[in-house]
Amino acid sequence: LGLTLVALLLTASTTGAVVAFDDELERWLLPAWHAAGTGPALPVDALVARVETRLPGCTVRQIRFAREAGDPAVLYLDPDGVRCAHTQAYAAPSTGAVLGARTYERSGLGRVHLVPTLYRLHADLLLPGEAGSWVRGLSAIGWLLTAAAGLYLAWPRGRRWRTVLVPTRGARGVRAAFEWHRATALWLLGPTLVFAASGLALTLPDAVFRPAVAGIAAFGPSRPPTVAARADEHRPVRIGWDAALATAHHRAEREFAPLRALDGVRLDRAR
Repeated sequence: LGLTLVALLLTASTTGAVVAFDDELERWLLPAWHAAGTGPALPVDALVARVETRLPGCTVRQIRFAREAGDPAVLYLDPDGVRCAHTQAYAAPSTGAVLGARTYERSGLGRVHLVPTLYRLHADLLLPGEAGSWVRGLSAIGWLLTAAAGLYLAWPRGRRWRTVLVPTRGARGVRAAFEWHRATALWLLGPTLVFAASGLALTLPDAVFRPAVAGIAAFGPSRPPTVAARADEHRPVRIGWDAALATAHHRAEREFAPLRALDGVRLDRAR
């Protein structure tokens, strides 16, 4: 059990360390996809129209706008499965030119699919549905229980903490292995508990984590706040992308003080 948990922890930590630099890694792997150029950005409606024209059969459902000049806009697509199979496209904000497109869910070790594959390996072990989240969450629980049991067994019980935190000089064989195992585990207990607890919070937030700690700490919503309609705005109104962006900026400045601007804006098409 311990070796299995270590393997899962090493997989999560290694892939997490890599995908933390996903933007930088993809700029290196796919430079042409990030050569968006400069110039005034197109209206969002025009950008969407041009991308959908260049990728027949794909409907833009979500946009992540460029954060800095020269960055591409990232568009997430609903493909019809016949003319288009892509689910993600990179486009130049100033021209609408499609710099690259891929099926984000496809696994592979090539340049196009490497980062998405590593991200899904980190998040759900490439397992379908919610199976990966449950494996990750249950392994985090197992790690927390193993750490608690190890702390109980290593507790000095009347001795000085130095006796368990520092291996005995000159110890050999099984005793040396045991003392080094105990000391190393105790020194790394804090970081590994943070990894396990945060992993549980990210993989099973509503099913396990929030109910487990509800009596200890109060939590807000498990998802980031969105610009939701007020009660007097219950009637749906279809608006364009540009109007949606302007509304998002206005409502964020008005309702999410002291937030005065939206960084890395992302818009979703109404379902």
